Amino acid sequence: MIYRFKSNPYSYVYSDEILERLNIRGYSINKRMLNKDIISKLRDNKVLITSSTTGYKLPCCKGDFIRFYNNYSSKIIPMLDTVNKVDILIKTPTFGNYNLLENNEYKLLKELINTASR
Repeated sequence: MIYRFKSNPYSYVYSDEILERLNIRGYSINKRMLNKDIISKLRDNKVLITSSTTGYKLPCCKGDFIRFYNNYSSKIIPMLDTVNKVDILIKTPTFGNYNLLENNEYKLLKELINTASR
């Protein structure tokens, strides 16, 4: 990503390209491992890496962050909506006996659903 950033800061690197370069160097990992074990750990260590459907990149402008937020928003909001619909479908035939979003372990999830559905 650093090389790509230096040559063209607006260009994304596809995960397949990163995996290919790692495999050439003897690292055998898959996309899930790349995301979970490398990208997420770099982000946890405060390395700014944005991603979108076009790949990963080091951000160079506000638009990179907007695309990053849009990418996650387009996934998270529909997921919350789906959980809310499933919750309604579960409560109806069980006459409210399966009101899982009332469990303490789902408190944050319930708050997120309520906030997203406003």
